[in-house]
Amino acid sequence: MKHERDQLNEISNLVKSLEQGSDPHPIFIEVHPTDICNHHCDYCFHGGEGFDSSRIKEILSEEQYTLLFDEMKKLGIKSLSISGGGEPFTDKRTSDILKRAHDAGLETIIVTNGNSLSQEVKEELMNSREIRFSIDAMTPATYTKIRHVSGSLLSRTLENIRDLIRMKKEKGSALNVGTTFLISDKNYGELVEFCRYMLDSGLDSVIVKHDIYVTQRVPSKELQDISKQISDMNDSRMEIREVVEPKVRGIKCYTPHFKVSLNPYGEVFSCCLGSQPGERNGYLLGNLHKNSFTEIWEASKPIRVKMKSEGVFCSNCNYTDYTINKKIGSKNGI
Repeated sequence: MKHERDQLNEISNLVKSLEQGSDPHPIFIEVHPTDICNHHCDYCFHGGEGFDSSRIKEILSEEQYTLLFDEMKKLGIKSLSISGGGEPFTDKRTSDILKRAHDAGLETIIVTNGNSLSQEVKEELMNSREIRFSIDAMTPATYTKIRHVSGSLLSRTLENIRDLIRMKKEKGSALNVGTTFLISDKNYGELVEFCRYMLDSGLDSVIVKHDIYVTQRVPSKELQDISKQISDMNDSRMEIREVVEPKVRGIKCYTPHFKVSLNPYGEVFSCCLGSQPGERNGYLLGNLHKNSFTEIWEASKPIRVKMKSEGVFCSNCNYTDYTINKKIGSKNGI
């Protein structure tokens, strides 16, 4: 989607800044309002069981989010991603957090399963830049197999997508509506139908991706056949991503200059994997309960320098971060 293309387009600028000895702030910040999720997906970082009730008092308040957004604006960090962690809209504050971000002049990007979008949320989303729906199925039965929830929630999500597309046309909103399909042995037979349905519905992007932990395998011949059928659609809104094999230990990492992530408890991590419950990838940079983002960024410079010079301890990486690091790693002088 657009925000990922923005990151890739900034690679040359980052390389120049680093060569000049600069330490540029990230392009955007990702926040996870909650670790609670109403799904229990097969491929999930934590199987929908990531919430730690002992940390309730540490959850960032709406006022703390406002302070962060104001600081982002002052630092020139223009974009905010809201995802999880858990499902963002299980937290009833998310609509207000969105509004506070928009009031601060930030562009917002949302990742959601799309089951629970109130009319108030939909109205506020008209001010967002992007929303991505994680769906992964075309039939209720497959939706249940993968997400371990009622298949009826699929029709609710599809209805919310149709509603947003209708609203953005009526209101002249620039909202980009997209969806992802994480391919596995349970759903690959529905992928071609899924892509056609979503494209016909008027979505702006359809992303086919693979499990970053490489646990959801698809037979190679079937994957080749499916990829050809999708390629034959010849639609620029389609993106089929490559598999990221879990061989990233020691790779030089520049991810924090593109995006850092916050878990619900104010902890700032070097990437969106690090901020997931129970995750062993990524680096803790600081905590907003103790310091401002500016102070965290300055104090964490030694960590980021080490990530770039010596490589990371991580075993896994998401597609965009891995692509960025490979592209920068192919350049000299930094």
